Amino acid sequence: MSWVDVLAVMDQAVEREKDAGQPYAAQVAARASVAEVFAAAHASLAARDLADQMAADDRLRAALAACEPETPHEPV
Repeated sequence: MSWVDVLAVMDQAVEREKDAGQPYAAQVAARASVAEVFAAAHASLAARDLADQMAADDRLRAALAACEPETPHEPV
């Protein structure tokens, strides 16, 4: 995935927040959450040893969990 694709995904997240009537701060938070997922995924792929891999995978799991809706019925 290229950086252009990453930026497109981030912009889609922000647009969803804007379309839902969310304030600007929520839009920025959505973009930061998506950026953290991509950064964590990159760290996981770039890990050089098992300790780095485990730490990066934990970071990725936390970043993905932060993007999940708080309630099951909440739209993504």
